[in-house]
Amino acid sequence: DATLNWPSSLPLGSFAMSLKPAPAGGIEAHIGDLQSPLKLQADLSLGSGGSYHLSGLLSARDAGDTTTRDLLANLGPADSTGQHHFDLSGQW
Repeated sequence: DATLNWPSSLPLGSFAMSLKPAPAGGIEAHIGDLQSPLKLQADLSLGSGGSYHLSGLLSARDAGDTTTRDLLANLGPADSTGQHHFDLSGQW
């Protein structure tokens, strides 16, 4: 379980990550919510040379939860279904 303290306290809930070796080397992971005010489905790949790629969808579980929706608004506008798409990659 996790709590975010920005700008106010918000319980984030529980998440799970499944890991497996990537066919070309490195690690692949799927991340999802278990019990959270956030709906999260994401995929992460970590390359053996230090590259990463994280992409997925994030939304408020309850469309009426204004606290969570306000937090997510910091990510930019949601799509027509209320989901925030993200796609990050780089070197670490």
